Amino acid sequence: MCRISENHEVTIPEAVLRDVGLATGDEVEIRCLGRGRIEIVGTRALISKYAGRLTEREYPAGYLDETRRGWE
Repeated sequence: MCRISENHEVTIPEAVLRDVGLATGDEVEIRCLGRGRIEIVGTRALISKYAGRLTEREYPAGYLDETRRGWE
């Protein structure tokens, strides 16, 4: 069992981190799942979930090149 410190910190057991594929220094997103429940998701999992999801409707061909030219 873990405790929340005065600084709102929780120590996650090493075995739990290893089992879910997270390590010291990894970036995570913390989400509320309801009263008394949270979810910790590694950002690599988020990238895998959302990478390639945008279509040409959101970014038509040449859009990024045109945007970058506006930065010059």
